[in-house]
Amino acid sequence: MTTRYEQIRFCRQLNHPLKRRRDTDDANAYSQRRLAIVVEEVSRRLADVRVPGMTANLVPLLEVTGAFVQGCLDAGRGVLAMSRAKEHGGIVAAERSAWEMWNELDYLLRRPDPPMEAVKVQVNAILEITSWMKEQEHVSSDVLNRNEEGLSRFQRDYPEIVRAVSEQRKKGRFHWSGKSRSKIVGPTAKAADVYKLLSWETHPDILSIRDVEATFVQRDGVLTLNSPQNSLVITLTERSASSTSECLLRAWNAFAQFWMLEVLELVPPRKPQ
Repeated sequence: MTTRYEQIRFCRQLNHPLKRRRDTDDANAYSQRRLAIVVEEVSRRLADVRVPGMTANLVPLLEVTGAFVQGCLDAGRGVLAMSRAKEHGGIVAAERSAWEMWNELDYLLRRPDPPMEAVKVQVNAILEITSWMKEQEHVSSDVLNRNEEGLSRFQRDYPEIVRAVSEQRKKGRFHWSGKSRSKIVGPTAKAADVYKLLSWETHPDILSIRDVEATFVQRDGVLTLNSPQNSLVITLTERSASSTSECLLRAWNAFAQFWMLEVLELVPPRKPQ
């Protein structure tokens, strides 16, 4: 059977770009405190975003990029809550969400024409929602109508984009980029490895052989589920806090740099009170 210890040891060997922790971090919860500061600072800045000289064609991009940062922030809050509670079981699912949000934002802003790509994001989202709602027996007609009205506006203003997104969905490509999500959030071999390890904690495949053993005791089947020692729980939660703080920091700074807002420098932990 595979244990959590073996998995975390393998994660450390990857040396992926978000690796910032030190061996002493576990003892003083450095990463947890750092994440708390980043969450607080991004929350404050995101609550009052003002872009001077805004033009109508940039509205979809501001909405999409802001939503991606908000999604990363929500994931950061989830990781922080679970790391403080030492709840290691589901923490990586929230960390994976932060990883996806940051990578999608980074991919979007690096495209040759981010404003048009943002329209694709929103058109794809509307098509996803409306196609699902039309298959349901009991749906809110108001919600469906509002989304169809939004799609009509995009068809009027961006007919070629609506046509392109519709065609790629007919071909089974349901991500707005026309690529698979894994290609966007794992663009390099090393990033793909990180994403795979995060996915192991989210999907049931690897769980079927990890920390579990069934044996016979006097003809009865006995199931044993192994729990990691407290020291490993701290390591697991600190690692997720470290990675997520980097995702959130990079997401905000990518957003801020594009819209000419105040970026966050590398954030040191505040001293305990």
